[in-house]
Amino acid sequence: MDERIRRIVFSQPIPERLIRNIGRVDRQDRMTPRRWETLKLVAQGLSNREIAAIRGVSYDTVRKDVRALYSRLEVPNRTALVAKVYREGIL
Repeated sequence: MDERIRRIVFSQPIPERLIRNIGRVDRQDRMTPRRWETLKLVAQGLSNREIAAIRGVSYDTVRKDVRALYSRLEVPNRTALVAKVYREGIL
């Protein structure tokens, strides 16, 4: 990189919102297809039992996947999860 460009690029402050969002897209992109499917079904308003029936897995498996989604997307509950995925354009 040209030294003049390097000085300009690295002398500018990084906006706070960019710093907060570093890595978020990457974390979302690495979700398994199973978790993406679960996320879509949760966003449609289905219960864990309904999701389990659709996916052909146990209730406990769905519960574990939903909890993993809370952790991955840094939300405390189902309502916040759905709000965040729509607000941030994840779904």
